[in-house]
Amino acid sequence: MASSLLIDRIFYGKWIFVHYNFLHFNVLEGVANFYGTHPWHWYISQGVPVVLLSWLPMLLFSVWTILFKLADKMKHAAKHKKYLAVFKKTLIYNHQLQILLLIFIEILAHSLLPHKEFRFILPILPLTVCLTAPSVYNLWKSRNRIKVLFCVSLFLVNLLAAGYFLLLHQRGTLDSVKYLRQAVEQNEAEDLSVHFLLPCHHAPFYSHIHRNISMEFLQCQPNIDDTYINEDEHFHASPSDWLARKYSNFEKDPPTYIILYDVTLPRIDDFIKRYKFVKVAEHFHTHFPDGPNIGRYVVTLRRSQDMDV
Repeated sequence: MASSLLIDRIFYGKWIFVHYNFLHFNVLEGVANFYGTHPWHWYISQGVPVVLLSWLPMLLFSVWTILFKLADKMKHAAKHKKYLAVFKKTLIYNHQLQILLLIFIEILAHSLLPHKEFRFILPILPLTVCLTAPSVYNLWKSRNRIKVLFCVSLFLVNLLAAGYFLLLHQRGTLDSVKYLRQAVEQNEAEDLSVHFLLPCHHAPFYSHIHRNISMEFLQCQPNIDDTYINEDEHFHASPSDWLARKYSNFEKDPPTYIILYDVTLPRIDDFIKRYKFVKVAEHFHTHFPDGPNIGRYVVTLRRSQDMDV
């Protein structure tokens, strides 16, 4: 903490408590809520099951085992009325109970905040592995065929899930930007421009292009001073009208490339025909679109008059 304060003092030229600023901006001011809110039970009902996947049954079993043993000790302590002393001793020497308490505090703290994301509880993943490891080990060494098969199934389910989510799920935006980078490299002499008509934060930007070209995306910063217009919401409310206003009367030239989801394509058909855009690439994105503005494919359009014929 001290080193962080000192480094910030050197580079900002004044004393700044970044940790408090983060807490004040996102929690006290509630600006993080701009990106969505969920009910208090979301981490329990959805977050933890999705993050843990096949490890969830083992976690529940481990929690039940730990609490059963703790209840048994407290039952014996009741005879001598030493609840607090027994609990303190158990907490000090029982590492599994310590880990369980850390997981509980992590989930509870984040559940109190309206804005929730899966990534916020990723720190509990290694803790749950440590917590469930003894139970998995006991099942494995039992040599019981059913128990061993269950352990193997835990590994296979995670392996298959990792393969799907790392190699297939939501890869379209990455593939489209990769295609775009290759197209830019092949036409470096041209003055190219790109407009991402995707929900904000759905595609990488200059970090994947590595070229000095004009690029735009739909803005969606928090409305701090009540003067900002969320382009993302306005565009998806009426894509054709939004594009007509932005590129009206040919005062602003349309971009060379447009990248968007396939579900948006029919909604800007007039704009495509007017400026002679053609589809040059289509990349698979997901089998499970998680919103009305997200499609199964990412489409790349290019103005035909900018293409070599």
